[in-house]
Amino acid sequence: MRVDACHPHLADQYWHVVEPLIAKACEASRGEYSPEQVRDYILDETWVLWIGSDPDADVPLPEAVAATHLEDWPGGQRVCRLCFVAAENMDDWRRAFETIHGYAVKEECAFIRTEGRTGWARVMGWKPISQMYEVAV
Repeated sequence: MRVDACHPHLADQYWHVVEPLIAKACEASRGEYSPEQVRDYILDETWVLWIGSDPDADVPLPEAVAATHLEDWPGGQRVCRLCFVAAENMDDWRRAFETIHGYAVKEECAFIRTEGRTGWARVMGWKPISQMYEVAV
């Protein structure tokens, strides 16, 4: 899988193709994000949209999408926040993640941070630093 950052103007043009995967990620967020909100963040360049596709396909269609944004923390650290990933095959995504890692290095980030299901630690080989909990009210 090849992953590329999508220019905001192209994101708008290709929205109808990537929106189903983004909607899948938004559904998993339990209401934290909506596809419309994600689209707005991408178009105003708050977030970067990453699209993964098979470079050998006759017509490369998105097989994965991700969104990131940069955070400058008060202590002086810059962090690349991986907001979400939606992919058909997470093993392919793990190999493609190198592109986002390279972006974080180029942007002088101290680390990449994300939250997700516990399987992320196993699939990606990342170190869990905390758990997130919730209780309905």
